[in-house]
Amino acid sequence: MEIRRLKISNSNFKRLYIIIGLTLFLLVTVFNFPALAAKSALDIGVVGVGARNLGMGKSGVAIADDANAVFVNPAGLAAQKNWTATCMSTKLMDRVDYKLVGGSYRTQYGTLGIGYITLSTPAGYLTTNKASLTGAAPISYGSQQLVLSYGRSLNEIISGTSILGGLDFGINFKLLANNFGGYDGSASGTSVDIGFIAKPRDNLSLGVAFQNMFGSVNWNNGSSEDLESKTKLGVAGKFWDNKLTVSLDTDIVIGRSSPMLIHTGAEWTPLSVIVLRAGLDQDPLASSAITNLTAGLGIKLAGFSFDYAYHQDSKLSGNSSHYISISFVPTINQDVFANKQSDNISVTQTITTEPLRTNVKDQDFGILSYYK
Repeated sequence: MEIRRLKISNSNFKRLYIIIGLTLFLLVTVFNFPALAAKSALDIGVVGVGARNLGMGKSGVAIADDANAVFVNPAGLAAQKNWTATCMSTKLMDRVDYKLVGGSYRTQYGTLGIGYITLSTPAGYLTTNKASLTGAAPISYGSQQLVLSYGRSLNEIISGTSILGGLDFGINFKLLANNFGGYDGSASGTSVDIGFIAKPRDNLSLGVAFQNMFGSVNWNNGSSEDLESKTKLGVAGKFWDNKLTVSLDTDIVIGRSSPMLIHTGAEWTPLSVIVLRAGLDQDPLASSAITNLTAGLGIKLAGFSFDYAYHQDSKLSGNSSHYISISFVPTINQDVFANKQSDNISVTQTITTEPLRTNVKDQDFGILSYYK
């Protein structure tokens, strides 16, 4: 009886240590890194990443279970069981081209991800002392972002974290570039994202993403700008046999006067091939926030997901945008996988009971039977 009480006590202490450690990390990060931003450079990722997330009010920090995890929360890569790919395109204000591509690949050491975002737009003409634009040189603006990601389950590498349920970790390293065409102006920079997703229950997940930590952009004229660091907190729940997903995120920016922004949405799957989405997305407006309506539709077929999203702009009605994205996740045939596993077991058992073939390694024979 005393040994049993000791085990329970150790388990409780282990859970307490993990909770205290994660809480301290979150508090230190939230109250320090965002405050580093003195003046803000543009992070083009704020436009939105993935029609699925846009249709749900730009929420999804606690979900991030597809290729868009590279941009939303790299911790979501840890739960992926296969390689993924995605792309998205839109035109903002009928002038700004915005595109992204991304993908991930699972290995035995974790999941690797890569993403690329590009934005380009005409930027007017160089100023002259003439009243006419005849002969004036046009200029354009472009911004690019390359994201290198890694995600892994902490349950696999830290003993005792399974007490909290599933706990995943992810990190992004971002390379940034800005340039003006027709004018000698260019900049480059880097930043880091860190994310966590906890799943205390099968139908409940909690997420946090620290975006643009240590971020800065340096221009070729010697000036520099800091990227505004942001902490995103999220919670998501699944209901009705996972046919309904509800997500809620909030943005916290410390270091300047900014309202707490809310992003929330829902995803309903009435049929296995059709997904309906709706949400609310808040943007800052001075010291207050404005709310935009979002909606989306998804069609899933043979591993492909074709997603459409509409995002309202309450500030500029002409800037309401439409987004199209295509994603792919190879399907896994569970029946074939189970049959192969059962074949391995039966062959291995036969080998181990044959006394005349003891020089054959079970592991080698198991590999042969897998490809049978």
